[in-house]
Amino acid sequence: FLGIHKPKLVFVFYLPTKLLLFPTPEKAEESTSLALLTGSRCTTYWFDRDDPSGKGDYEILSELRKEYPGEICAQPIGIEAETLEGQPASTTGQIFKLSSPSEGFACVNQDQKGGFCQDYKVRFICPPDFCSACKTQWFDRDDPSGHGDFETLAELRREYPDQICPRPIQIEARTLSGVLASETGQNISKFDTTVGFVCVHAHQKPLQFCHDYKVQFTCPESFCSSECKHLACERKMDAHLKG
Repeated sequence: FLGIHKPKLVFVFYLPTKLLLFPTPEKAEESTSLALLTGSRCTTYWFDRDDPSGKGDYEILSELRKEYPGEICAQPIGIEAETLEGQPASTTGQIFKLSSPSEGFACVNQDQKGGFCQDYKVRFICPPDFCSACKTQWFDRDDPSGHGDFETLAELRREYPDQICPRPIQIEARTLSGVLASETGQNISKFDTTVGFVCVHAHQKPLQFCHDYKVQFTCPESFCSSECKHLACERKMDAHLKG
């Protein structure tokens, strides 16, 4: 059962036409980090709509869709759950009533030894086309002339109002010449959809400095479906120019 941790257990979710293997817990952190850097997986934002103060923690897909319209793909192919502190649900020793990409996640208080579930967050793995559907333009607000290259979301939003969705799904970073950040060999201090991208000179090898980077964000489909302000959506901008 999914709620019981075994050292070499591989979690498998069966869908009508797909089989998705999840990495064992000891490899999960490495796998997630690699996916973020290479963009090899398409994942949603982390969602935490409920807490275990009632009967348990219910992160149900149908309810999440109501609260976050357009931010979850039509047919998720996988689901991940963690405590708010970042511990994979599979390593907590708790029992889960539900953990399905088609239904969501549920932990019931009365099923636990201590009587209470931990507070969980979930995210869904989506088909690649969900992440490629709606992208912002490339942003390059900083250069590495100071302490490093700081392409943070907070600063980007100030300089480019309305051009980045409220909750980006994914972030990509490249040098100005087009090399993926993950292929430069540099140490990246921050690289996520919450903070943005940060490369610090002091964190590099001796006598090495950060490259000059640009970043791009993937947004929910609804962001591109609505009227784009200031040519915010790359896809709509291309269509406009071609038309």
